[in-house]
Amino acid sequence: MSTKIVAVLVTAAMLATPGVAAAAPAWRVIDLGAGDDSSAVAVNDLGQVAVNRADHAYLWTAGRLTDLGDLGGGVTVVADVNNRGEAVGWSSTADNAQHAFRWRSGRMTDLGTLPGGEFSAAEAINERGDVVGRALTGSGEERAVLWRGGALVDLAGEPAVAHDVNDAGQICGDLGGRFHGDGISLPVRWSHGQREMLSDEQATTDAINNRGHVLGTTRGDEGDYEDGVLWHDGGFTPVKPPVGATGLIVADVNDRDQVVGMGVDASGGIDAVLWQDERAVRLPHAGGTAAASAINNRGRIAGVSTVVPGSDTVRAVLWVYG
Repeated sequence: MSTKIVAVLVTAAMLATPGVAAAAPAWRVIDLGAGDDSSAVAVNDLGQVAVNRADHAYLWTAGRLTDLGDLGGGVTVVADVNNRGEAVGWSSTADNAQHAFRWRSGRMTDLGTLPGGEFSAAEAINERGDVVGRALTGSGEERAVLWRGGALVDLAGEPAVAHDVNDAGQICGDLGGRFHGDGISLPVRWSHGQREMLSDEQATTDAINNRGHVLGTTRGDEGDYEDGVLWHDGGFTPVKPPVGATGLIVADVNDRDQVVGMGVDASGGIDAVLWQDERAVRLPHAGGTAAASAINNRGRIAGVSTVVPGSDTVRAVLWVYG
């Protein structure tokens, strides 16, 4: 009899024996060891996590934190990491500018800025190495940009921000941007050089998955960006908060249309939230505060949480189910 068959029979016998029960799957909260006031902002499908703390950025891999370094100015903020372990974000330079970077195999590369501009920031990277984000022109106007093959491309030619890019090269972003002028922001998706408006109502985008589905937030009656929405297949699905919560601030979506974010209760409590199949649930945490920032295709969730009951201090954590 093969060892595989024996293992199956033993497992079946244990489940059938009175008093012997298999442990039910549950969420585990893993403290990534980055210290107080750290935050986990992205997680790839291998379980590597991009982490920020104070002025430093790290890549967490199987319990080990690697400092990403800086561009000479001592400050670095990481935003995303792909499955090749390439991380992107922005870092200060020796002359006090802020430039987008790509970090790979221990080396940080300055991605540069638009002509005359002194600021750029990368927000996302796909598996092909395409990087998207924002950069200032010489006149101080913010633009949505794409770094591809060594070139820097202005996507819109007008005030805009790019937030995410999928493996097919589709990009989601905002025209206008909620921080410009009167706060007008319109959601957009760029596909193969073509621009598609996702809505004529004011909204901002947050993430795009490999199915081309875009996660975003619409503007409420009082002017706040607060109502989550998932645009897909020419329509949209509202992303509603858990029962008892007054709102859900969405952050990321994976290829299974699982959405994560931060729920706010009427009592003031803040919870990390997972939304799937049009239902939202709170993730476990100690203390009174947690927020989810990213989810990978294996369902692992990165974010922040208080880890000591009664404490208000958050740490970078990873939620793992099983």
